Amino acid sequence: MFRIIRNFILVLLFVTPIVACSQCNVTKGNYSSAGGSENNTTLTILGNNTFSLQYESWQPGSYENRKTSMMKGHWLCKDNQITIELNGEKITAKKITIGKNPLGLDENTIALQFKNENSDSFLVNEILYLN
Repeated sequence: MFRIIRNFILVLLFVTPIVACSQCNVTKGNYSSAGGSENNTTLTILGNNTFSLQYESWQPGSYENRKTSMMKGHWLCKDNQITIELNGEKITAKKITIGKNPLGLDENTIALQFKNENSDSFLVNEILYLN
């Protein structure tokens, strides 16, 4: 009987992390804004629940004088939603497939659509596309 209980516990120890990891449907990798304005955002989601975020902004016609901000932090994910903590604030995005679009991107392109929240973050209402 002891052997059965011990084997059951060992199985639980190995299966539980797999189930926990499978709850996230957000693809890890590099996500970038589409451009077309005087800013660029790149979010890199890494497999160890960390991210790096680069935000560049510039005056019209002055890309070479752009200001760049780099931030790093941790993310949490459940199903198709990812939450990152940025400057002590939690910001949420939903994984989407963009479908038909005027940008000429493949309809199956995966993106993160950040929610409209009461925030001053540059990520509010932003859509970042998986590269």
